[in-house]
This record gives sequence, C-alpha cells and structure tokens, in this order.
Amino acid sequence: MLVTLTHNWCWASRRQVGAFLSCLASLSSGLAAAAEVAELPIAAPVELPSQIPPASALPKAPGFRERLLVVDINRQQLDQPTLVLESASGELYLWAKDLQRWRMREPDAGRGMTYQGEVYFPLSALSHASHVYDQKALTLMIELRADAFVNARLTTRYDSLPPPVKPSPGGFVNYDLLAVRAPESNALSGLIELGYFNRWGVGTSNLLMNSHDGSTQVTRLDTTWTIDDPAKLRTLRVGDAINVAGSWGRSVQVGGIQYGTNFGTRPGFSTLPVQSAAGQAVLPSTVDVFINNALVSHQTVPPGPFSISNLPVISGAGEVQLVVRDLLGREQIITRPFYASQSLLRAGLTSFSVEFGYLRENFGIRSNDYGGWRASGTFRRGLNERFTGEIHAEAMAGQATAGAGGDLLLPQVGLISSYLVASHGPSGNGGMAMLGIERQAQPWSVGARMQWASSGFAQVGPSAEVSPYHPRYPPFWPAVSMWVIRLAALVPWASPMLNNATATRPIRALPR
Repeated sequence: MLVTLTHNWCWASRRQVGAFLSCLASLSSGLAAAAEVAELPIAAPVELPSQIPPASALPKAPGFRERLLVVDINRQQLDQPTLVLESASGELYLWAKDLQRWRMREPDAGRGMTYQGEVYFPLSALSHASHVYDQKALTLMIELRADAFVNARLTTRYDSLPPPVKPSPGGFVNYDLLAVRAPESNALSGLIELGYFNRWGVGTSNLLMNSHDGSTQVTRLDTTWTIDDPAKLRTLRVGDAINVAGSWGRSVQVGGIQYGTNFGTRPGFSTLPVQSAAGQAVLPSTVDVFINNALVSHQTVPPGPFSISNLPVISGAGEVQLVVRDLLGREQIITRPFYASQSLLRAGLTSFSVEFGYLRENFGIRSNDYGGWRASGTFRRGLNERFTGEIHAEAMAGQATAGAGGDLLLPQVGLISSYLVASHGPSGNGGMAMLGIERQAQPWSVGARMQWASSGFAQVGPSAEVSPYHPRYPPFWPAVSMWVIRLAALVPWASPMLNNATATRPIRALPR
C-alpha cells in the first residue's frame, strides 16, 4: 500500500518574478506526484449514513408544489421567506406553525392536511382572508380582519426586574442643623441620622441635639436594623418601629421586632386591582394611553385585538382613553371610566404585619423610656378586584382588641368600608362598629365615616382609651357614636379657604 502526501506552498515576496517561478516549480512537482498516484487502484466510495435524507427522497403529496415566497400580513413588513404549498388547482397552503408565529387563530382542524408529517391549512380556511399572489416577484400579501389574530397582551410597567445586588459595606450621615444667634442667648439644634449598611441589611439611628446657652442635650429618637427581602416582598425590622394599625387601630411606636409585607422593596410593583384597557387594530398601529388627559404610555401594537394592563391609575374616579393610530393615519378613540382606591388590593394579593415589643414613651424627650409589652397583627387580602378583607388584633397586659371587616368598591358610588371590633379589658367587654363611604372625583370629593362604640370599649395603646361616655346602658349597647364628614371641592375660581371642609362631631345618646 502506497500513500503519497504532497504539499504545495506558494510564498509571496516582493519580487514578483521570483515568486512566479517558484510557484511554477512547486505546481509541476505536484502534478508529477499526482500522475504517479493516478496509476494506483482506487477503492469504491463508501456511503455514510445521514440522519436527514435528501429532499428528493422525501414522499410528497401528489399534485402539490413547494413555493418559497416572501409573505406579508396586514402590511407588517415581515419580509420573511416562507415555504408555501400550491395545489394543482392553484390553492395555497400555509404551515400551522407559521400561523402560530404570526399570532393567527388556528382554523378548524378538519380543514388541514398533512404534508411530510406537518399540518398545513389552506388560505380559504382563514376567516375573511384576502390575498394577492405574485408568481413573478414570489410574494404573497395577505389581508385579515382584526379578529383573526390572537390577543396581544401589553403592559405599561416592568413585568420582571433584575435581581438586586448585595451592597458592599458602607455608611452615610444625614444632618439638618439650625443655629440662632441673639444678643441675649445662642441656640443650636439639629437632627442627625447615622447609617451603616452591608449585605445583611442597613442600620440607622436618629439623634436629636439641642444646645442652649452652653447646655447641650442629645436624645436618641429611634434605632433600627432593617433586612429587606425583595424576592418575597417582606421586611424584618429589629429595634424601634411603628406598628401597622389597620383601618381602625392606633399607630404606636414600639421597641422590639416587626416582620411583614413591604411592597416598596420592588420598584414598579402595583398593589391596586389591575386596571386595563382593550381595543383592536387592523394594521400595525401606535397606541397612546391617557389617564385623565395625561399621557402615560406610548406603544406599538401589531394587527389584531390587544389589551394593555397595569395602567398607572390614580386614586378616585377617572377615565382611560386610548388613541389608536394606524399606518394610514386613521384614528380611533376608546374611552373607559374607572375607579381606583389605595385601600384595595388586587385579587389574590396578601399583605400582613406582626409586631411585638415594648411601648415607647416620652418620645423625643427621653432616649430609652419603654413601657409595657404590646403585640399586634394585621392580615389583608384581596378576595376579588372589588373587595379587600382585613383582620386586625392587638393586645397588651390585661387588655385585647380584635376586629374584622373590609373595603368594598362600587364604581358608581365609591368605596364603602365596614368593620366590627370587640375589646376586653379592665373595664369589661366592649364593642365598636364603623361604617364609612368615600368618593373621589372631579371636581367634588366627599367622604363620611360613622362609629358606634359601647361604654366598655377600649383600644390598646400607651394608655387605654376608654369611651368618654358612660351612659346607663348594657355593655354592648351602641350608646356612643361619632360621625365624620369630609367634603372637598376643586373649583378653579373658589377661594382656597372654601376648597376643603371637615366636620367631626361626637354624639351622646340621650338616657332613656
């Protein structure tokens, strides 16, 4: 067995004549070697197996021809070469996966046919389809109605954000100083915030400083170590914190531990019930979204029906307006009223908070003045887009209060709130009922809230708040009531003193 391996190299040089002669010499030697090898017997070629058979070996349906066409649908300028089948009668067939890629609704399965293991549908199976087939230019223009496409879902906010990065250790100082110089005395006061952060959280401490005539006093306001968990939308605070009071409780400051939901750890996260607007376009169009005549979004939509969710609405009654403008400059305006409230959670969203610690007393006067223990918990959940339920309970030594209720949205009326609360303490058992209604609109906003409480009802706090009225009624008799009416008007020509009015009046029931 003789094997000959010949290399032919041609080196380039600045001298063109020498390079040409050297190339001729190498080529002549190569040809001579090839002539000797040509006399040797050559073995028969070996066919290697291939996973993909050639196109000629594939079975083809009789009467169909393959066409590679540039397909465009509703002037989207797709410019995508697509394999199209043409029958003997001239009818065109499209691949089912191409229909899905173009967001078209799949026709009835009975209209399809199989070609090389794939499903194809005729153009006539598409609803109200018209087409122009140019055999010379190899183009296919298809025109469809808007309802022939699958709904395109868009959003005005970020659906996903990159994960937060753990920070390196660092610190900061914030200060606000005020100096007063007078002939008789000098004074210096300031509010100072000290902070330190690392990958485990951030710690802050606020100090109040007062200096007057050489006497300086520094008071610690609060000190807290905070750990945020953006993935779970939760925050843990160790130190001084303000409890979540719910809709009827009292906000107090405690020194201890607090753990609960914190939607602020994820920017752009919306807790309100989802507000959306829908429309449809025949051609590629642009959509301008206006909330109360203010532009909030500008997007491009493909042909077909579309819906835009997570609209950045504001509280109260308003109006969403979509201005759809197609390639030909034609406009259609879609208007939909809405009503939103910050008191509502979207369906399925849960918010909770639990606290345990010792009541902070003489805040801003003494640095480390803590009283008795206090515990509280709040749980809220959006049961649907119009109702959010709430359970809140709080307790301290010898006293406990718990209640339940919710907020109901009636778009044509407003937000209705209703809660029932029961308490137990040294003064006995008591109860309270609260009913409120609020509507925010332009140019008028109005709200009313009414509370009824028994003589033994008390709320948990630094000092037990017992009802100031003690009529001679049974403990749960609604003897004490209070109503609050708030009226606000936004009138351009009105005086600022007349734009807001609030009335609060406690009523004592007359003895029988």
